[in-house]
Amino acid sequence: MKDIKYLLKIIFGTFSLVSTVGLIFIGLMELYLFNLDLPGAEDAIIITMIGSIVGFFLMWFLDKNEKFKSTFQRVEGRFNFRWFIILPIAFSINIISFLYFFINSNISLENIDNIISELANVKAVVSLIAGLIFGSASLFAYFGLKNINPKIRIERPKFEIFAVFSTIFLIFSVGSGIFVFTHFVTFPGASILGGTGYTEGPWLTWHDNPTTSICISWLTADVNNTVVYYGTSQDNLDQQQVGTGNYLHKVFLTALLPNTIYFYSIPENFVTNHQSTIFNFTTAPSVDRAYKFAVFGDMQPKNTITKESNRILVNGLLSQADIDFLIQIGDITESGEDFEDWHDVFDNLARVSAYYPTMTTIGNHEWGYMGYAGISLDTGSNYAALFTYPYVNPNNGRYYSYDYLNSHFIVLDNFEHFYFMTNEQISWLDEDLQTASSSDNTDWIFVSMHLSIISSGSSAVYFELQENLLPLFDKYNVTAVFYGHDHMYEAFNYTYGGNGLIYNPAHDWEHNDVLYIMTGGGGAQLEKEYAIMTRGTSSYQRTWYNTSSGVYQNNIYTRGPWNPSLFFTGDYSPSDGNHYYQLSGEGCQTDLVDFGHIYSEQTLEFITVKINGNQCNISAHYPNGDLLMGPNNDLPQEWFLTK
Repeated sequence: MKDIKYLLKIIFGTFSLVSTVGLIFIGLMELYLFNLDLPGAEDAIIITMIGSIVGFFLMWFLDKNEKFKSTFQRVEGRFNFRWFIILPIAFSINIISFLYFFINSNISLENIDNIISELANVKAVVSLIAGLIFGSASLFAYFGLKNINPKIRIERPKFEIFAVFSTIFLIFSVGSGIFVFTHFVTFPGASILGGTGYTEGPWLTWHDNPTTSICISWLTADVNNTVVYYGTSQDNLDQQQVGTGNYLHKVFLTALLPNTIYFYSIPENFVTNHQSTIFNFTTAPSVDRAYKFAVFGDMQPKNTITKESNRILVNGLLSQADIDFLIQIGDITESGEDFEDWHDVFDNLARVSAYYPTMTTIGNHEWGYMGYAGISLDTGSNYAALFTYPYVNPNNGRYYSYDYLNSHFIVLDNFEHFYFMTNEQISWLDEDLQTASSSDNTDWIFVSMHLSIISSGSSAVYFELQENLLPLFDKYNVTAVFYGHDHMYEAFNYTYGGNGLIYNPAHDWEHNDVLYIMTGGGGAQLEKEYAIMTRGTSSYQRTWYNTSSGVYQNNIYTRGPWNPSLFFTGDYSPSDGNHYYQLSGEGCQTDLVDFGHIYSEQTLEFITVKINGNQCNISAHYPNGDLLMGPNNDLPQEWFLTK
């Protein structure tokens, strides 16, 4: 029996230490994500980590102190209450710091939807989450080390307690393993295959050659047949195609005629508010003609305001003339794991995607349950099941490319198994860009991604993305890069190396100007609802190679709040009607000028791109179609390019 006790004690301690490693890993990942998407809470993080380390040593000291131990010993000698005192003392720094940040925040049940709308709230949230994670890690570490120590005896009255905690530690250990496996190794199955409980859709995507094929998808509340009736006349749908699926249905139409209008019907009663039961789409042309596509960003319908904003934006897209297809740059939904959230998405998105092929990008809200926090048991599997594209390697990431006449389109996955792009994807991007740029059939190259690679929004500056991607976009003369993540409009005309500063001296090619356009005003609450107007001022250092002097140099940049006095009233800035803006050279971030900042505005908007041979027109529009013009109508957000 004694040997069994000691064996169980060793197992208990091992589980505890494994759980410690898992918690620290998860904690560092969570804090990394908070620092990316909710910067400014560094003091709360540092205090929490110091408090947890101090807590470990306080536990060690108080637990070993015989006088302290005897003070809380029961008369019978069978149980000691000292741990009810040790834990509050050990983690007093974490408890006090959280109470301090909470008291100084504006968190309440009334504003729970906008809990991170101010920096003070962010600090309270970070303090709580980090305190729980790192505090638990300290506790697990202490008990783990204590119980693998062969000199420490295990008394019979403590056996049941050890058994309970051993089970808890085992759960944490297994949970940590699952977290690492699902976030870094493979993707789980898609729960959306069982439906959302609604009959909704349809939506169109390209999975193959857009001149001759298309994928039609929809969801049903109950198991039903998968069939589409279609034809080139809405009065004679003389063809039918059976597809696959029970709740999530997909029909792949092939051998279609190029540049042809097809009408189709699905024998379902969709809850989506369509104006007709017969839909249509136009296949891509195989010979040159003018074409047009629209780009829009973060939608995230989650409350009355954002659902209405989604409706307004989709109405604007439907009112556009001659659109051939759509590009959406991620954060379509509030949570990729939540079926009700997907229902809110298709309530509006399907109204336009039933007619225009929609090529989307995976965003952090499709990838992770909590969006910015990144905890997910789905990791984008529902997104990948809903939207069928020519993914390069669907087991590793959701990135792909396609062609439309003389344009090449690249869609990146900024997350893959977590918030980073693997070397495999970056190598594929390099090869894909090289192939496209050297092709005689490609005049224009467009890239869409989700994370804000250049931004003055509430997200942090993504240094790794900039260092990996900006040189490639420059080297292969990309026309424009569309992204979102920060919920606003922002435009940059950046020539990497144009100011003599590059990341690597090997980047000695001829540099090109590239348009970087943030189009995050797709319906989600705008940046003014986050901490952008109240955030503190911070600084960061970048290391550049100076091509003139031939040496590396360190530049210090500062980042502060947007100026709340710079605004004009309008129809497309929900909640208060204020269109906050930043002009070139007058922004809150000192590196904006280096990146060729043009203009920023917090508004609902979308981008249109018109191409006619060697002519390209890129412009930003309010939902009613009006051109973004700046506060005095003297900054038209429109560019005319020629090859």
